[in-house]
Amino acid sequence: MVKIVISLILLLAISSSSISENPEEFEWGNLKNLGPNINSPGKDEHVTFTGDGKTMYFASIREGGMGAYDLYMSKFEKGEWCKAICLPAPINTKRDEFDPFVTLDGSKLFFASNRHNHDKYWNCDIFVSEWDGEKWGKPRIYDSTFATPGKPDWGVAMPKDFKTFIFSSGREPAKPLSVQIFHSIWLGDKWSVPSPFPPPVNSGGWEATPYITPDGKTLFLNSGRGEENKKDVDIWKFEYVNGRWTNPQLMKGPFLSDKHDYDPCLSPDGKKFYFTSNREGGLGGSDIYVVEKIDYYGYKILSAKTLLEKINRGEKPILIDCRPEDEYRSGHIPGAVNVSMDSYGFSKETLIKAAMEKIIKQTGREIHFVLIDATTSEEYMPRKKLLELLKYLPEGHDKEVIIYCRKLACTRSPMAARWIVPLGYKNVFRYAGGWKEWEKKKYPVEK
Repeated sequence: MVKIVISLILLLAISSSSISENPEEFEWGNLKNLGPNINSPGKDEHVTFTGDGKTMYFASIREGGMGAYDLYMSKFEKGEWCKAICLPAPINTKRDEFDPFVTLDGSKLFFASNRHNHDKYWNCDIFVSEWDGEKWGKPRIYDSTFATPGKPDWGVAMPKDFKTFIFSSGREPAKPLSVQIFHSIWLGDKWSVPSPFPPPVNSGGWEATPYITPDGKTLFLNSGRGEENKKDVDIWKFEYVNGRWTNPQLMKGPFLSDKHDYDPCLSPDGKKFYFTSNREGGLGGSDIYVVEKIDYYGYKILSAKTLLEKINRGEKPILIDCRPEDEYRSGHIPGAVNVSMDSYGFSKETLIKAAMEKIIKQTGREIHFVLIDATTSEEYMPRKKLLELLKYLPEGHDKEVIIYCRKLACTRSPMAARWIVPLGYKNVFRYAGGWKEWEKKKYPVEK
């Protein structure tokens, strides 16, 4: 038996909020400055976390440090990040140490430094230090493969399997005084010669400080791409689909300002997104911010553009149109099947009870559910019976299921999405813009 708790107030609030092409505008929220325990009147940048999410490292230029950029550490205790402390020698020196990356097991700390180069900040290499159980050991240049004489190499990122080494570099084909994103593959006894990511990851301009999710399927970075003569950088997202990086997406909403927004990093559990910005209202020259993932009962939000790209690539997700049958027959998104659902009032019956009765009438199938308390909108439903009703769902729980209805302010698609998630499906999406947005964009239609 599965307990589904439905908050009608939250459902209506979600359905009434504004939406645009970018799901992150409402997928992430509650923007916060990390405050004076982390941020300073100087510059604070580039967070990284151990796998338990309780230790944070970042770079800072502030009073009390050892040099220019120094690496700092903070512990998460009693619900907050403690006052950051400057890491002692041999990690920090009188030169620059920045762009840290700590492995999930906390055994290795990568960072960039110009300690061996006595000219300027630009000429830096990637160093690594190992944890001996009590302290960080003496840093060394990690691998000559990642060192470019006279050019910068910084911003390490690695997935959980540690088989891909991703970093920013000023080596060719990067333009003078610019960097691009490179990657190298572990060959079993050495790293392959680094090569630049092809478009759309690299645009030919400034691309830096990558972050890749532990599963290696989502890449974030900061980029200066966009309008001509753009002066600031923004955070971009890419997805690994069918053997290539695609779906470039500018992170808008809380991530986007008219200043620099950069250094993306997810918390290990994926529920918080940290980044750096020099936007107005901060404590210093640049501050570290965090946003939280909004809980949509386990389903995700999909944009019209991303859905169209999936269709054009020949992907075949389970696409369910929740509108009334006559509307579906007059035109729908290509490949969609119809599971018509009506909207119901919220007085004595819950959405689930009313919708279940509707489906029972249409299909002639039985479903047994127990209405616990209509006033608190709590329902118990057996998984197998629900799966029988939603006959279009595949047996494999990794298959994408995309649901849509008329428009954003529509209860049909979020209601259906919230039924499916408890069945164990891991990739349930709501195309929130719905048929009206799709039609307005003049995207392909099937009748």
